[in-house]
Amino acid sequence: MNYRHHFHAGSLADLVKHITLSHLLKRLGQKPAPFCVMDTHAAAGLYDLNHPDAHKTGEATAGIDPYLKLSPSPAHAPFNDVLNVLPPHTYPGSPAIIRHFLRAQDKLIAIEKHPEEALKLQSTLGNDARIIIQTRDAWGAMRALIPTPEKRLLVFIDPPYEQPDEHAQAFKAITTAHAKMSHAIFALWYPLKDAVETGIMQERFAQSGIKKILRADVPFSNEILPNKMNGSGMIIINPPFQIQDDLRTAYHALAPLCATGTKPAIIDWLAGE
Repeated sequence: MNYRHHFHAGSLADLVKHITLSHLLKRLGQKPAPFCVMDTHAAAGLYDLNHPDAHKTGEATAGIDPYLKLSPSPAHAPFNDVLNVLPPHTYPGSPAIIRHFLRAQDKLIAIEKHPEEALKLQSTLGNDARIIIQTRDAWGAMRALIPTPEKRLLVFIDPPYEQPDEHAQAFKAITTAHAKMSHAIFALWYPLKDAVETGIMQERFAQSGIKKILRADVPFSNEILPNKMNGSGMIIINPPFQIQDDLRTAYHALAPLCATGTKPAIIDWLAGE
């Protein structure tokens, strides 16, 4: 696996997935019972946007850089709360965002297959007793660790999509885990890049028999270019009540970062509601 998230940290795709994650975590924290989060592709956890790796693609210049200049939106408040406690020019990966929302009784299981990224994650978050870091394959971890002792579980799944079958692997892993813990929340990120492959995956979920599946597709441009990320998508199984309203407002507030005239986000139910 060659993927390094530092090259893409702070991109517009990151903003969509991490704003979504922040809303899910805020909702989980509104009830006193402990929760567990499994981050299946955790990566390094924190990113220095002044590092040469962050400049190789320049994706932060279309994402977090202009985002910080937007008028503050209440719908971005959960994510902004994370940004406000970080050093300047630092972008949080999903494990750092999750840690921000953990209470004393909660837990994070961070999975990272790449040894170098796992070492960075250990250095960043490893001194927190609420966090367990494992260097292993994401799909194997989901098979082995679900169901969790905690009755409230969020599984955040953010594959690199380097391999041609990762959409299928994600679908299989999620449906298998759901069969063992059907009340858990599963949140899957995917790029809007290959319309056919994305459509096949969404149809598989729609026909899976799972009762509550929310889909959110956020286009960055109306121009569909092959082999280029044209937007960012999320599938959320068992989403918290009416979270789609929060997400719709949050995605709408990102419109100034997208190409002029871009169609609004599509937020609808693949199953249920």
